[in-house]
Amino acid sequence: MTNTNEKTGIRYGVIAAQSLDPDLFDYITYGIGRDLTNLQALKDIKEEAEAGAERIEDEVRITLAERGDYTEREYEDAWDEEVEAAYGRLGFTDRESYVDDYIEQQLLDLQIEEPVFEFDYQGVRGQVTWLGGAQIVFIFESPFTGFFDLCSPCVPNATNLDNPNENGFEGYTVPGDWLRVE
Repeated sequence: MTNTNEKTGIRYGVIAAQSLDPDLFDYITYGIGRDLTNLQALKDIKEEAEAGAERIEDEVRITLAERGDYTEREYEDAWDEEVEAAYGRLGFTDRESYVDDYIEQQLLDLQIEEPVFEFDYQGVRGQVTWLGGAQIVFIFESPFTGFFDLCSPCVPNATNLDNPNENGFEGYTVPGDWLRVE
């Protein structure tokens, strides 16, 4: 079932970020949270950089193939010389400098407006994410459960931790001291 812990069968809990203590929220997000969006973006950028380097080196392979017969030793020497020249024409000393510069430039331009963080704190495992422009917190596992209304269709089968209901559905929740005190 969607939004349910497969091992336990207990529904995930979802709570509005503003319902949590602001200091705790900052801690689980920016203190100990892993920025999944940034990590994925970095992985994608590295893959793009490596693909770009492969395209450069494929051009060298084509050039060498068009030139004709080489002994293995001649090919290696020509390869080294042509690869160095190909990167040099682009202003780089080698593949590593090309890849590093590409990554650095892409990271300078990277702007993530709705980052997603995962956390594991006090036995509560969850994720800070966004829904309709608002931050929400998914609780995937916790030593605490309670009974709540279900979330809207946007988060099917998950429990809405902002709406407790003793006749509702069981879902993972957060410790009481995580909640905002008004």
